[in-house]
Amino acid sequence: SFLNNIKNQIRSDTKLCLAVPVWKYNNSFIKLPVVDHLLEIGYNTMSFKNLDTNKLIYHRPNQVVARQLLLLTRK
Repeated sequence: SFLNNIKNQIRSDTKLCLAVPVWKYNNSFIKLPVVDHLLEIGYNTMSFKNLDTNKLIYHRPNQVVARQLLLLTRK
């Protein structure tokens, strides 16, 4: 809802950085379903030349809920 709401309030070249929850399960992370549908709702993900954006997840040892950094621009 937040992304749909703010889309009409920002210019298309506006960059957004969001920290969204991901859940650590065994040795992997479970991401929010919206992450797979960003293009459909009007956003492009940004990438870096020397960094895999899928690795922009931070957490502490034994922490269940981590944060994934999403870098987006509105289409």
